[in-house]
Parts: sequence; structure tokens; C-alpha cells
Amino acid sequence: MSGEKANLLFAGDHLRAVSFGAARRAILTFDHREPGKAAFGPPRAVRRFLDQGWAVLRIMARVNDWFINPDTEAMEAALAAHLAGFDEVRAIGFSMGGYGAFRFAAVLGITRVVAISPQVSISPEAVPWDARFHDEAGGFDPFLGDLATRPAPGLGGLIVTDPFHRHDLRNALEIAALFRNVRILRLGLAGHPAAQPFMKTGRGHLVHDQVLADRPSTEALREGFRQARREMPDYRRKLVALARMHGHADLAARLAGATL
Repeated sequence: MSGEKANLLFAGDHLRAVSFGAARRAILTFDHREPGKAAFGPPRAVRRFLDQGWAVLRIMARVNDWFINPDTEAMEAALAAHLAGFDEVRAIGFSMGGYGAFRFAAVLGITRVVAISPQVSISPEAVPWDARFHDEAGGFDPFLGDLATRPAPGLGGLIVTDPFHRHDLRNALEIAALFRNVRILRLGLAGHPAAQPFMKTGRGHLVHDQVLADRPSTEALREGFRQARREMPDYRRKLVALARMHGHADLAARLAGATL
């Protein structure tokens, strides 16, 4: 993370937005969901993005509200004005932040996104099949938060998800159906969010590099994931448990002794 000074672009009761760096191309980043989050955290920027000649904008939320609250429209108007003269805007987000990347893509002119295990919505009306975050949807306006009514035809990029997380996969498929130039990369048993194997093994830069690249490399992420899982004892346990759950005792035994 960067020690560079943050410039305040928007300050509300629910949302803040800050910028780092003076470049005329920007990467938009987002606060992650944090259990029990009740206050703004410190503003942060990914040093790697700044070193590669990008400004970094950070959208910060006081609570886990998926950036949908009474500040949303004022904040996006302020950021749209700030970014109007930029050459390019990209975005990266994890879970709640992945949703944010798609929600603000059209209004902020985002052309490239890397989203890790994002949600299409948290509204009980919109996603009755995914109740994981319904407890945090009390103030979520389903119309203000609707991705389907905010198309971004020029948006390309990548969603990374764990296909064994059935809710995450369905969210990814529904988002990709709305944003047709966004691909899905499935990393089995990567968890939620699906960047965990990279972050836990010191390979987070492989995820960050995909938003820097002109075209995200699914092969670079697959290879990084193959390397990472060899260093994660819990990955083997998950694989063996999955085989047993599906009644494949012989396969489970082989996997327990296999080289991954």
C-alpha cells in the first residue's frame, strides 16, 4: 500500500472518495466488505498501480452497504466530473468492491474491470437465491443499485470466481449476461473471494497485474493458482472433502496422496 498523500474528492456521511497521484489515467478501487464494519478506514492505494503510472481512486464506505445509500448519487456525480478529462479509467474490486466496479462503470466511464467474486445485487427481491448478505441490505435501494439499468457496452474485463461456490458462480453468470464483453475465469475451490490463494501466498500482484494489462491473462492467473494451491494445505483438504461428498472414496484416497 502507498504512503502517498490522499486528496479528498468527496466526503459524505456514508461514502468518501479519495485520489492518489496526478496521472490522467486512473484505476478505481473500493473498500472490501469487513464483518461488523462501522466506521471509515484509512484511505489506501495500491503502490503497484502508482508505480506503473496510474492515478488511484478509492471509494470508501462507512458500513457494508455495497455503496448504495443517500450519498451514492452525489458521490458518483462528483467523481464523474473529476474523471471527465481522464484518458482512461479502469477498476478492480473484491466481493462488495466487485459489485461497485460494475455499478459505477457506466457513469464513470470505466473501460476495463477485474472483479473477484462480485455480487449482482444484495437486494432480497433481486437475489432471493443468495441470502448471504440480506442482513446488510436494509438500506439498499434495489433501483439505485440495479446493474441491469446501467449498461456499459464498452466495458471489458474479467470476473474471477470459485465455481464450487454456487452463489458466487450464479452472481458471476448474471453479471456476465449484463456485461457481454466481460469473461469469467473459474478457479475451483479458490474460496470467497477467489483471490485468497494469491493473497495468502504472496501472489497478489498477479491479480493486480490483470487490471494493468491491456487484456487480462486468464492463463497467468491459472498458472499462479496452480502454484499457490501447492502451498496451501487447506486446498488439498477441500479437494478430498469434495470427492468424498460426491461419493468418490477411491478418488479421495488418491487425491490425499497426490502431488497437486
